Amino acid sequence: MAPTIFERLRLQWGVSNNEYQRSVGPESLLNQLLTGDLTALNEKCSTGKSGAFFYLTSDNKIFLKTLPKREFIFFTKIIHNYYKHLSEYPNTLIVRIFGLYKLKIYQNKQKIDTVYFISMENIFWKVKAEQKCTIEEVYDLKGSLYGRTGAEGEELKDEDWVKKNKKIELP
Repeated sequence: MAPTIFERLRLQWGVSNNEYQRSVGPESLLNQLLTGDLTALNEKCSTGKSGAFFYLTSDNKIFLKTLPKREFIFFTKIIHNYYKHLSEYPNTLIVRIFGLYKLKIYQNKQKIDTVYFISMENIFWKVKAEQKCTIEEVYDLKGSLYGRTGAEGEELKDEDWVKKNKKIELP
């Protein structure tokens, strides 16, 4: 969806079409998705209630997240405002979305499923490459405290953030 808008945004962020295609293109990713060989992807987590899955490309530069159809439709409705905002505020902290996709799966010439997904920048890849740092804690923050505590062995959530008195300092 909106390939020209996403191409302009990727170029604005310094990601060439060749670089993007090396990460998610047919030769490294889509071909493997179609053949059922997911060795080019690392599944990072399932988000539980939403049922979405996150995958990280083999070069660690891009996350792919599955979406329910309603979220896909929502993104198609806001894409022009998203583009306008990012053009006006290039240093915004809003996630950098690289593409929005709908994959129709056929078997014996019959459509059996449709998968919706979004590709977005993995900010940790850039941080690791530039600063050579390690990630010690990961939080899944939604902006709500209701039922937002990570169980033992799970990623930390909003209530854990508050209990540990964590803060983010921005320039």
